[in-house]
Amino acid sequence: SDGKYNAEAKIDIDIFNLSNNELISSETYKISNQETDTSILDNNLVGQINYQIPPGKYKLVVKAYDSGDESKSRSDEREFVVEDFLSGPILSDIELATLVTSSTDDKSIFYKNTLEVVPNPNSIFGNNINEVYYYFELYGLNENNITDDFYILTEVKDLNKENVYDKNLKKINRNNATDIVQYGSFKIDSLPTDKYLLEVSVVDSKNSRKTQRERSFWVYNSNIVQD
Repeated sequence: SDGKYNAEAKIDIDIFNLSNNELISSETYKISNQETDTSILDNNLVGQINYQIPPGKYKLVVKAYDSGDESKSRSDEREFVVEDFLSGPILSDIELATLVTSSTDDKSIFYKNTLEVVPNPNSIFGNNINEVYYYFELYGLNENNITDDFYILTEVKDLNKENVYDKNLKKINRNNATDIVQYGSFKIDSLPTDKYLLEVSVVDSKNSRKTQRERSFWVYNSNIVQD
């Protein structure tokens, strides 16, 4: 219309409580785009929707479809667990991102804890994205479960569990806080195309692991040949 190309998609998001199969949230979101030239369309749109739900096991069902023709659709579903973070110390899931930077824009959908965290949902890096950013939170730090110095150990490994970088060990100063935020990044432009693991652990001064999380990601570097 009016000499422009218009596209509109809808996304249905349903969340079920698996303990009783109850539908606890059902929302539909509309995405519109208008361009004069279809050759400049950006096929990758990244967004974020936040929900507050109590601890438990849930199923997320997402369906995206053409507003003008609902037969053109894709859907996905997956189960997830919301943990009780009061019984710490415990790590949140690791969020992989294309950028983590300081921010004061608390109206941004990517804003959290004085940071702008732009997620990379498909977890694919390389070529034009040569740096992996990550973000996580650590909960339940108190004198009853953390009485010693403790450290955040970050490791990047291949699928054989061999380190591809030197281990990063960082001492944490709690300053009486019970929850803390951590983030960082590492370059992947020297890694050959493959799947890798980012492992984050909380360890004490005796290298005893208190809690641990891992997140897989893909690197695609077309200019590097695997030996």
